[in-house]
Amino acid sequence: MRCGVCLGGWAHTDLNLTAPPPPQISESYEELEECVCMDLGCGTGMLSIGLAVLGAPHVVGVDLDADALSQAAANVSQFEGLPVDLLRADVAELPSHVAMRAVASLVLMNPPFGSWRKGADAAFLRAAFHVSRRTVYSLHKRSTRAHIRKVALQQLHASAAEVIAELEYDLPATYKHHK
Repeated sequence: MRCGVCLGGWAHTDLNLTAPPPPQISESYEELEECVCMDLGCGTGMLSIGLAVLGAPHVVGVDLDADALSQAAANVSQFEGLPVDLLRADVAELPSHVAMRAVASLVLMNPPFGSWRKGADAAFLRAAFHVSRRTVYSLHKRSTRAHIRKVALQQLHASAAEVIAELEYDLPATYKHHK
């Protein structure tokens, strides 16, 4: 299995204001052709929608939060015929399901940051490596880069863990843990 990890990030705020995906995806749409993609911790579905708009033939967005999935469904419905399915599940539990092993060619995710919920980012990364048979793009804070690289290379045996995009953006404080 060839898995890499993107240690950069970009912002998404609402349906009308989504930033471009990592350069490796946007410059190489053929990576999406004939590809099942997963968006782990999909929230309101912005990354799922982006993958589908870029040409992924099937996208599965996974989240535990029923309210977020409801909003994701509403967002997906604004586009006619997008090949996006939404699944309510605990991402951290995916590795315990044999049926979920290597079901996606590509995983794109913006996991919870481990700097405010210890281990959350690594748990998502483990789940991504479980469900992906080829590529993982994961967005992380600069301050956790060394830790994520270590987890990917040493614990998950990634063939590469490199920064493919590094962007800075203003993210409004919307949660109590935001500073």
